[in-house]
Amino acid sequence: VFWGAAMGMQETVMRAAVGEMVPSRRRGTAYGLFSSLYGLSGFAGNALMGLLYSSPNLLVTFSVTAELLSLPFLLLMVRR
Repeated sequence: VFWGAAMGMQETVMRAAVGEMVPSRRRGTAYGLFSSLYGLSGFAGNALMGLLYSSPNLLVTFSVTAELLSLPFLLLMVRR
């Protein structure tokens, strides 16, 4: 229930942003492109998570690498 409510709020805001950024004559194309990329990204993310969960070593390697790569961004934001 909570996941569905959160997704409903997120998708509403994202679709509203697409509508504001695109001229009215191109909104159909923009919404179609947005939905296609959103769906493909969700599929790719779920496939990657399935792969990572099937191999604990791969999961740990990915997690540590992602955390190390995020440190420069954290330091950049803290300095601001």
